[in-house]
Amino acid sequence: GDAVRLASPVERVDWRPTGALVQAGGRAVEADRIVLAVPASVIGRIAFDPPLPGALRAAYAAVEYGHAAKLFVPLAAPAPPSAVLSVPERYWTWTATGDGEVQPVVHAFAGSAPALARLEIERGAGAWLASLARLRPDLALAPERAVLSTWDDDPWMRAAYSCAAPPPDAWQPVGVFHACGEHTAGANRALMDGALESGLRVAGEV
Repeated sequence: GDAVRLASPVERVDWRPTGALVQAGGRAVEADRIVLAVPASVIGRIAFDPPLPGALRAAYAAVEYGHAAKLFVPLAAPAPPSAVLSVPERYWTWTATGDGEVQPVVHAFAGSAPALARLEIERGAGAWLASLARLRPDLALAPERAVLSTWDDDPWMRAAYSCAAPPPDAWQPVGVFHACGEHTAGANRALMDGALESGLRVAGEV
Protein backbone atom coordinates (compact mmCIF):
# COMPACT_ATOMS: atom_id res chain seq x y z
CA GLY A 1 0.00 0.00 0.00
CA ASP A 2 1.23 3.46 0.85
CA ALA A 3 3.45 2.40 3.78
CA VAL A 4 6.54 3.07 1.65
CA ARG A 5 6.41 6.17 -0.53
CA LEU A 6 8.91 6.35 -3.35
CA ALA A 7 10.04 9.45 -5.25
CA SER A 8 8.78 11.61 -2.38
CA PRO A 9 11.71 13.62 -1.00
CA VAL A 10 11.09 15.16 2.40
CA GLU A 11 10.88 18.93 2.14
CA ARG A 12 9.93 20.03 5.65
CA VAL A 13 9.73 18.69 9.19
CA ASP A 14 7.64 20.55 11.78
CA TRP A 15 8.45 18.98 15.11
CA ARG A 16 7.77 19.21 18.80
CA PRO A 17 9.03 17.19 21.79
CA THR A 18 6.31 14.56 21.34
CA GLY A 19 6.10 14.14 17.55
CA ALA A 20 6.43 15.68 14.11
CA LEU A 21 4.65 16.50 10.89
CA VAL A 22 6.65 15.56 7.78
CA GLN A 23 5.95 17.18 4.40
CA ALA A 24 6.98 14.99 1.46
CA GLY A 25 5.85 14.80 -2.14
CA GLY A 26 2.89 17.07 -1.54
CA ARG A 27 1.60 15.00 1.38
CA ALA A 28 1.84 15.34 5.15
CA VAL A 29 2.67 12.44 7.48
CA GLU A 30 2.43 12.49 11.27
CA ALA A 31 5.22 10.67 13.11
CA ASP A 32 6.28 9.91 16.65
CA ARG A 33 9.98 9.62 15.73
CA ILE A 34 12.13 10.85 12.84
CA VAL A 35 15.00 8.73 11.48
CA LEU A 36 17.41 11.03 9.66
CA ALA A 37 18.80 8.63 7.05
CA VAL A 38 20.11 11.60 5.06
CA PRO A 39 23.75 12.34 4.17
CA ALA A 40 25.16 15.42 5.88
CA SER A 41 25.92 16.82 2.43
CA VAL A 42 22.20 17.32 1.69
CA ILE A 43 20.65 17.74 5.14
CA GLY A 44 20.31 21.45 4.32
CA ARG A 45 17.70 20.65 1.67
CA ILE A 46 15.18 19.90 4.41
CA ALA A 47 13.52 22.74 6.34
CA PHE A 48 13.17 22.04 10.07
CA ASP A 49 10.83 24.12 12.21
CA PRO A 50 12.15 24.77 14.77
CA PRO A 51 15.73 24.17 13.54
CA LEU A 52 17.39 20.85 14.32
CA PRO A 53 18.65 20.63 17.90
CA GLY A 54 22.08 22.23 18.29
CA ALA A 55 23.92 18.96 18.98
CA LEU A 56 22.72 17.42 15.72
CA ARG A 57 23.37 20.59 13.72
CA ALA A 58 26.96 20.61 14.99
CA ALA A 59 27.45 16.92 14.18
CA TYR A 60 26.18 17.31 10.61
CA ALA A 61 28.28 20.44 10.08
CA ALA A 62 31.43 18.53 11.11
CA VAL A 63 31.08 15.77 8.47
CA GLU A 64 33.50 16.01 5.55
CA TYR A 65 33.07 14.03 2.34
CA GLY A 66 35.33 12.42 -0.21
CA HIS A 67 34.70 12.38 -3.94
CA ALA A 68 34.92 9.36 -6.24
CA ALA A 69 33.94 7.84 -9.56
CA LYS A 70 34.18 4.39 -11.14
CA LEU A 71 34.51 3.35 -14.76
CA PHE A 72 33.62 -0.14 -15.96
CA VAL A 73 34.80 -1.16 -19.43
CA PRO A 74 33.94 -4.58 -20.91
CA LEU A 75 36.75 -6.57 -22.50
CA ALA A 76 36.59 -8.10 -25.97
CA ALA A 77 39.14 -10.78 -25.03
CA PRO A 78 40.07 -12.63 -21.81
CA ALA A 79 42.71 -11.10 -19.56
CA PRO A 80 44.60 -12.27 -16.44
CA PRO A 81 44.08 -10.67 -13.01
CA SER A 82 45.94 -7.37 -12.78
CA ALA A 83 46.22 -4.06 -10.95
CA VAL A 84 47.76 -0.97 -12.53
CA LEU A 85 47.94 2.59 -11.14
CA SER A 86 47.98 5.71 -13.27
CA VAL A 87 50.36 7.89 -11.28
CA PRO A 88 49.85 11.19 -13.18
CA GLU A 89 46.05 10.95 -13.19
CA ARG A 90 45.65 9.26 -9.81
CA TYR A 91 43.38 6.32 -10.53
CA TRP A 92 43.55 2.56 -10.16
CA THR A 93 42.59 -0.06 -12.74
CA TRP A 94 42.17 -3.78 -12.16
CA THR A 95 40.82 -7.01 -13.53
CA ALA A 96 39.63 -9.60 -11.04
CA THR A 97 38.27 -13.09 -10.67
CA GLY A 98 34.62 -13.94 -10.06
CA ASP A 99 33.10 -17.42 -9.87
CA GLY A 100 36.57 -18.85 -10.49
CA GLU A 101 37.22 -16.97 -13.74
CA VAL A 102 38.52 -13.51 -14.57
CA GLN A 103 35.59 -11.19 -15.15
CA PRO A 104 35.44 -9.81 -18.72
CA VAL A 105 35.69 -6.19 -17.54
CA VAL A 106 38.33 -3.75 -16.37
CA HIS A 107 37.42 -1.62 -13.35
CA ALA A 108 38.81 1.85 -12.72
CA PHE A 109 38.48 3.97 -9.58
CA ALA A 110 39.38 7.61 -8.96
CA GLY A 111 39.04 8.80 -5.38
CA SER A 112 39.69 12.53 -5.05
CA ALA A 113 38.29 15.79 -6.38
CA PRO A 114 41.57 16.69 -8.19
CA ALA A 115 41.62 13.28 -9.89
CA LEU A 116 38.03 13.72 -11.08
CA ALA A 117 38.92 17.15 -12.43
CA ARG A 118 41.93 15.75 -14.34
CA LEU A 119 39.70 13.10 -15.91
CA GLU A 120 37.04 15.70 -16.85
CA ILE A 121 34.32 13.56 -15.29
CA GLU A 122 31.80 16.38 -15.60
CA ARG A 123 31.96 15.91 -19.39
CA GLY A 124 31.42 12.15 -19.28
CA ALA A 125 33.72 9.17 -19.73
CA GLY A 126 35.61 10.28 -22.86
CA ALA A 127 38.82 11.58 -21.29
CA TRP A 128 38.99 8.67 -18.84
CA LEU A 129 38.50 6.12 -21.63
CA ALA A 130 41.29 7.72 -23.65
CA SER A 131 43.59 7.65 -20.62
CA LEU A 132 42.68 4.03 -19.89
CA ALA A 133 43.50 3.01 -23.45
CA ARG A 134 46.96 4.57 -23.10
CA LEU A 135 47.54 3.04 -19.68
CA ARG A 136 46.34 -0.47 -20.49
CA PRO A 137 47.35 -1.41 -24.06
CA ASP A 138 47.41 -5.00 -22.76
CA LEU A 139 43.60 -5.06 -22.62
CA ALA A 140 41.14 -5.39 -25.51
CA LEU A 141 38.75 -2.65 -24.44
CA ALA A 142 35.16 -2.34 -25.67
CA PRO A 143 34.65 1.37 -24.86
CA GLU A 144 31.28 1.62 -26.59
CA ARG A 145 29.77 -0.40 -23.72
CA ALA A 146 31.52 1.43 -20.89
CA VAL A 147 29.59 2.51 -17.80
CA LEU A 148 30.59 5.56 -15.76
CA SER A 149 29.38 5.71 -12.15
CA THR A 150 29.63 9.03 -10.30
CA TRP A 151 28.42 10.37 -6.96
CA ASP A 152 29.01 14.12 -7.08
CA ASP A 153 26.18 14.64 -9.56
CA ASP A 154 23.69 12.64 -7.48
CA PRO A 155 21.34 15.34 -6.10
CA TRP A 156 20.73 13.26 -2.96
CA MET A 157 24.41 12.77 -2.13
CA ARG A 158 26.70 15.28 -3.92
CA ALA A 159 29.74 13.29 -2.74
CA ALA A 160 30.90 9.69 -2.28
CA TYR A 161 31.34 8.83 1.41
CA SER A 162 32.43 10.54 4.59
CA CYS A 163 36.18 10.99 5.08
CA ALA A 164 35.86 12.71 8.46
CA ALA A 165 32.96 12.68 10.91
CA PRO A 166 32.22 13.05 14.63
CA PRO A 167 32.43 9.92 16.82
CA PRO A 168 29.34 7.79 17.48
CA ASP A 169 28.48 9.54 20.75
CA ALA A 170 27.84 12.73 18.76
CA TRP A 171 24.85 11.01 17.13
CA GLN A 172 22.83 10.20 20.22
CA PRO A 173 19.03 10.61 19.88
CA VAL A 174 17.87 14.17 20.49
CA GLY A 175 14.17 14.81 21.00
CA VAL A 176 12.27 13.00 18.23
CA PHE A 177 15.38 12.64 16.04
CA HIS A 178 17.56 9.58 15.42
CA ALA A 179 20.49 9.95 13.00
CA CYS A 180 21.81 7.08 10.92
CA GLY A 181 24.01 6.57 7.87
CA GLU A 182 27.61 5.53 7.36
CA HIS A 183 28.81 8.92 8.64
CA THR A 184 27.50 8.03 12.13
CA ALA A 185 29.27 4.65 12.42
CA GLY A 186 32.65 5.58 13.92
CA ALA A 187 35.31 3.03 12.94
CA ASN A 188 33.04 1.62 10.22
CA ARG A 189 32.40 5.04 8.71
CA ALA A 190 32.57 5.18 4.89
CA LEU A 191 31.70 1.48 4.62
CA MET A 192 28.53 -0.39 3.75
CA ASP A 193 29.09 -2.17 7.07
CA GLY A 194 28.78 1.20 8.78
CA ALA A 195 25.52 2.03 7.03
CA LEU A 196 24.00 -1.31 8.07
CA GLU A 197 25.37 -0.99 11.60
CA SER A 198 23.83 2.46 11.96
CA GLY A 199 20.43 1.21 10.82
CA LEU A 200 20.50 -1.55 13.43
CA ARG A 201 21.55 0.93 16.09
CA VAL A 202 18.69 3.32 15.29
CA ALA A 203 16.16 0.47 15.16
CA GLY A 204 17.26 -0.42 18.68
CA GLU A 205 16.92 3.20 19.81
CA VAL A 206 13.42 3.51 18.41
